Amino acid sequence: FYKKFSMITKEKISRDDLKKKYEYDMLHEFADINTRFIEELELLRPYGESNPKPVFVTRDCSIRQLNFLKGKKHLKMTLEKDGVSFTGLIFNIDSRKKEIIENKQIIHVLYNLQFNIWKGSKSIQLIIKDIY
Repeated sequence: FYKKFSMITKEKISRDDLKKKYEYDMLHEFADINTRFIEELELLRPYGESNPKPVFVTRDCSIRQLNFLKGKKHLKMTLEKDGVSFTGLIFNIDSRKKEIIENKQIIHVLYNLQFNIWKGSKSIQLIIKDIY
């Protein structure tokens, strides 16, 4: 069984088939993210299985600051692209993401957008789904 299975998979599956694929709705630059844009996104609510939150990607972001939270389970980071910066959160960070962050200063980020309201202050934040 193993030999036949290995032979078939070598014939049918290429290296490209094994590479992780990143699905997103739109390539977006930080300079284009503002309060009005997020307010327009909120008109798409309610989000759910048949109406998922939009996922954006921004490439070549510089890591400016890192703060691990809850015993290094979550990560709060500041990212910058073309002079515009945002705070991003990664929940339940895995070892692959930690390794990328430790070894790179420039990353690509997949995220949802939302408002963070804290002590009466409203800011834009990224909820990071993946990095590469």
